[in-house]
Amino acid sequence: MNLSEAAERVLSGETVRLAGWHHRSNEQARFLRTTMSPSFQNDRVTGGVGVLEDATEQRRYEERMEQLSSLDPLTELYNRKKVSDLLMAVAERPDASTDAAVIMLDIDYFKLVNDTFGHPTGDLVLRSIAQLLRRNIRKTDAIGRWGGEEFLIVAPHSSLADGVRLADKLRQTVNDEPFGPVPHVTCSFGVSSFAGGKSVEQVLQDADEALYAAKHHGRNQVSSKQ
Repeated sequence: MNLSEAAERVLSGETVRLAGWHHRSNEQARFLRTTMSPSFQNDRVTGGVGVLEDATEQRRYEERMEQLSSLDPLTELYNRKKVSDLLMAVAERPDASTDAAVIMLDIDYFKLVNDTFGHPTGDLVLRSIAQLLRRNIRKTDAIGRWGGEEFLIVAPHSSLADGVRLADKLRQTVNDEPFGPVPHVTCSFGVSSFAGGKSVEQVLQDADEALYAAKHHGRNQVSSKQ
């Protein structure tokens, strides 16, 4: 609703509330809240009055809290709830003909890393792999910590084959990277997709089964399930 529409509604007797970011050249954007109410005389609307509030700092604080509630505190990737929400959004998209790939990956022998080098080093490996993965996916892809040493990537507008190619690129990137005192770390990958109108539950089950197959056949590899 623009200001002229708001003014018309006020003059018809309504109280109108607006809020949004306002940009001016060479100035920082400000978040403004406006309340406009009709003024009456003898039960007739004779005009309106408005209150303008600069709520920039409050809005920035709210947005920061919203962001933090979506992040895993250790890796600073999306948390499981946020990734689940993204999966639901993909499943409910209007254009069901557009495919999306889902990649589930797990750090190989991560318990051995913790047992050998200690949990602080294990946390370092988790954070390092998380950032390495994030740097090597597209801006349109989303990645989150699915649980423990497991991550999930949602790649919109990607076929199963696209997802396999991305997963193998990530597998090789992790394989080639040293992680502090840990000389060599690998990951296993399971890939599925929403092709055929699969539900979120089915896509996750397929990715999980593909990941299990990758681990069963030797780890540090990519498996997929149609």
